[in-house]
Amino acid sequence: LNNSRTPDAVRQSLAFPDPPADLSAASLAPLAAATARVLHFARMPDLYATLPPADATRVRQEMMWYTTLWCCSKPAAPKTPGHIFYDMFFDVVPHTDKSRREWTEPWTPKFGP
Repeated sequence: LNNSRTPDAVRQSLAFPDPPADLSAASLAPLAAATARVLHFARMPDLYATLPPADATRVRQEMMWYTTLWCCSKPAAPKTPGHIFYDMFFDVVPHTDKSRREWTEPWTPKFGP
């Protein structure tokens, strides 16, 4: 919000709600109804851990496709992809990423799938 291009209407429309207790519709309803443009949370509990196992698996499968970063880094080898797929579950060890790579140690950036 310290960007000079951020409109004043956005900077002046802040709310500081308590974080939800879980990901249920009832817990998220007050956040969805908020009229502020920016919600600032001073802390956020691990809401993913509150999901039942079947829901956690479904959410994980959906979220693993959310982020991809195209960067200008020089590829490791000529004519290889120069992009990084960011792993939303980098902090869960072990796990399998969307390129079906098994991670048994902390996440590090890698080129291509």
